[in-house]
Amino acid sequence: MDFVLSFVMVLLSFMVSSVPILLYIWFIWWLDHHDREPLLLIVVAFFWGAVASILISLFVEFFLSIPLLLFPRAFQQSIDYVIFAPPVEELSKSLILFLLLFHKRFNRVLDGLIYGAVVGFGFAASENILYYVSTYFTEGVGIWVMVVILRTLFTTVAHALFTSITGAGVALMKFSRQKWMRFIFPPLALLMAIVLHSLFNLGVVFTELYSLLFFFISVVIFSFSLLVVGVAMFLALHDEASCIRAQLVDELRSGVVTAGEYDIVSSYLSRRRASFRILGDYGYAKYRIASRLFELEIDLAFAKDEMINARSDKARKDALKEVNKLRGMIVNARGRLGEAAALLR
Repeated sequence: MDFVLSFVMVLLSFMVSSVPILLYIWFIWWLDHHDREPLLLIVVAFFWGAVASILISLFVEFFLSIPLLLFPRAFQQSIDYVIFAPPVEELSKSLILFLLLFHKRFNRVLDGLIYGAVVGFGFAASENILYYVSTYFTEGVGIWVMVVILRTLFTTVAHALFTSITGAGVALMKFSRQKWMRFIFPPLALLMAIVLHSLFNLGVVFTELYSLLFFFISVVIFSFSLLVVGVAMFLALHDEASCIRAQLVDELRSGVVTAGEYDIVSSYLSRRRASFRILGDYGYAKYRIASRLFELEIDLAFAKDEMINARSDKARKDALKEVNKLRGMIVNARGRLGEAAALLR
């Protein structure tokens, strides 16, 4: 009976770790409604956080903590959680961001926020499983429930927030026009993530050692991090919408984009309403074509922006080829819409 209960609790630990995190990832992926990232890259980012970064962190923290074995248990945990864990974990999580930076789909600041959050969620998924299983076997079901609730609502999201801040700094390195700023943003963002992570852990340690009142420290750090990332995402989405409108003005004048499409394409809600109108009147096939038309127009806007800000002649020529290709695809998609295109005017 004990074996069956233990097996069920281990299985339940996996479930309560993975299901909420998958919902969190779906939500932030959905938020990037102008140019959603490829699911393959999302999976790569997640598994880096869940496997590679957790293994690197465990390995490094193990060796760093060896000298602490001479000290009392409470002191060991305090130093490990507050001093060692934050820089090791944030550095290990951030490594994949510097690799994704070179991918052509990493083309906006918002992408850095999204990938950073996904890596953080991946790390939290593995860490949660370790905590949930060990808590059940050492503390029992009651404490297990409390740990699950606190980590799902706070620690899991905090990991994503901290690495998302680093992701924004990495993205700014790629898109900043001034060279000196490209070298300033990543270390500053990483330092900010480490400091916030350390202060968050400090609140947790003080809560365990002294009083539940100290969890207020972690709540304040969590709220501040959420505000920072939330504002950054809002500004990034606003910047993307402005880019779409600015870059499609010439396409409107040349007839590549119609006036109705121009008014619709920069707003997610307007795109959904227009697509669903076509779905209701002309069916699913035309709905898919209309949705694809909007995607192509957004891609065209971002390709033109990339062409304008290209740092080399080769990059500029490649972007120009993409722009011309997208123009042709847009005209073709509108032609396949047929009379349904009238609903977009």
